[in-house]
Amino acid sequence: MEISFRKSSKNCDIINIMKELVKSGISEPVREDNFYCRMIYQICREEGIKLDLLCYNFVKRLEKDGKVRFIMGYKFDLNPHGEGMVLDDKYATYSALKCVGVPAVEHLIVYPSTNQNHYARGRNTVEYVVNYFHQNHNHIVLKPNCGAVGRGVTQITDERQIVPTLVDLFSGNETVSMSPFYEIHHEYRVVLLDDEVQLDYMKVLTDKSAWKFNLKQGSTVAEIPEDKREKVITLAKEAARKIGLRFGSVDVVEISGGELMVLEINSGVMIRQFTKLHPEREKEVYEIYRRAIRKMFE
Repeated sequence: MEISFRKSSKNCDIINIMKELVKSGISEPVREDNFYCRMIYQICREEGIKLDLLCYNFVKRLEKDGKVRFIMGYKFDLNPHGEGMVLDDKYATYSALKCVGVPAVEHLIVYPSTNQNHYARGRNTVEYVVNYFHQNHNHIVLKPNCGAVGRGVTQITDERQIVPTLVDLFSGNETVSMSPFYEIHHEYRVVLLDDEVQLDYMKVLTDKSAWKFNLKQGSTVAEIPEDKREKVITLAKEAARKIGLRFGSVDVVEISGGELMVLEINSGVMIRQFTKLHPEREKEVYEIYRRAIRKMFE
């Protein structure tokens, strides 16, 4: 099913948008992407872009002036494919940042024992993880190497946790990554588009017993303190430039002693949880996505 839009200077309210979606034969997007899908729909309408919603709305095909672009999930057609694959891989991202001297949280890859390829040798055994555990003061983190939103991220403080955690993680993931555990005092996110800051905020734990700063897992947001904001943004921009990121977000952590390190870089820009916490800034988020879509057609 495809829809063609003409340039419109008027905003369309959500009710009218949904009526038009239904008339066009497109069912309402499901679950979390309701808000996001409607937002993309409205932007395309206002920008005169033809929009095709594919794969149950996960893939969006945009066409204007003979140019075709795609949005897949929250990944916009701005970053090169190879770079996007690197950023989806925590070990690859760390390696790329280390290569160019950007301070980043170490992530090393672990393969399942069933992987007997030459590249996995020495990194596909329990002993490999146990040695790393002892090298890092008996406190590490294991997580899916290509995971998101904090799923499966596990602290290891006892050697006996290693085997069951690996079994659990490998049941749903091809690779696992391991990192030293850091006492993270603050975590920051900076959304960038072509080296320009679009949005920045500090993630705040609401549960004192929690240690993961994911917004989907209950954290909230606050403004980055002015005395830290410049340093955070400088590091985020350096990481983005050296990795070649056009549109994405950089997560920066502050550990003991005030040291800043890049935790990860996201090539998909998901800001839904932010707007749930700050609905008054919905228009600001809308304009971020509009600018990204315009850039896709430059």
